[in-house]
Amino acid sequence: MIYYLNGKLTELSPSFAAVECMGVAYGAVISSKTYERLVSDGAIDASGEAMGLNVKLYTAVRIKDENQFEVFGFYNKAESAMFTLLQSVSGIGPKAALAILSALSPDEICSAIRTDDIRLISTAQGVGQKAAQKICIDLKNKIDNFMIEYTLAEVDVSRETIPVKANLDENGKLALEALMNLGYTKAQAQKALGKASGNTVEDLIRTALSHLYN
Repeated sequence: MIYYLNGKLTELSPSFAAVECMGVAYGAVISSKTYERLVSDGAIDASGEAMGLNVKLYTAVRIKDENQFEVFGFYNKAESAMFTLLQSVSGIGPKAALAILSALSPDEICSAIRTDDIRLISTAQGVGQKAAQKICIDLKNKIDNFMIEYTLAEVDVSRETIPVKANLDENGKLALEALMNLGYTKAQAQKALGKASGNTVEDLIRTALSHLYN
């Protein structure tokens, strides 16, 4: 299993990246979102040539047959995990999953599934409304846990947390930061946490999300 590629980016296009690791270059199919993030990190010069930036791409591997496999590369763990989660839906293969991740971020996909926003998911190239509806139905009960797991993965508990209201304990502070990582404003997150309940960070995030989506 290839978990990630960590090395020098030698080639980059909107759908492909080559990463050299210890003298061996690995090619990976990438989403448009990953391409945009790499470009924003300074991965290419004005002429569009790769600058040799050191990158880390999380991967998913598809076995085509005994002699062939295809590597997909993603900017972060959440995108890689969402790629796998989408393919757990019957009829959604790697092409459709990559198209969805090229159109929407993992956070946007989670939000669309929670609110049954079939129209938003079907904006992905080649993904129709029936497929989008099936994604919403099949993943509805899995999205909360996904959001908690991959939001918390972005929270560095070793560093000082952002300034928050004094009445939030350590779990509350981590939950607040996790919600803000999802794109909510500080005011929105604090208001939702004021109504949330639970003894763990996960419980606080889960119940806060239920208030944010009601």
